[in-house]
Amino acid sequence: MQQKKPFNPSVFSKLSHEIRTPVAIILGMVRFLEKTSLTDQQKNYVRYLTESAQSLLGLDQKIAQIIENNKL
Repeated sequence: MQQKKPFNPSVFSKLSHEIRTPVAIILGMVRFLEKTSLTDQQKNYVRYLTESAQSLLGLDQKIAQIIENNKL
């Protein structure tokens, strides 16, 4: 039976960076899209993209707070 390795916060830090960077790029591209002529359906897609990306960033932040508070 393998023993579990202790949680390493630096691993999360690296993973968090790997999540935040592409999400930030997505949000930046969405801001460019918002400045163009969009149909109502396309505006909805942009809104869904924005909400989803912000949700991922929020989840990432909540996990970071849990780790900082030593609850994980």
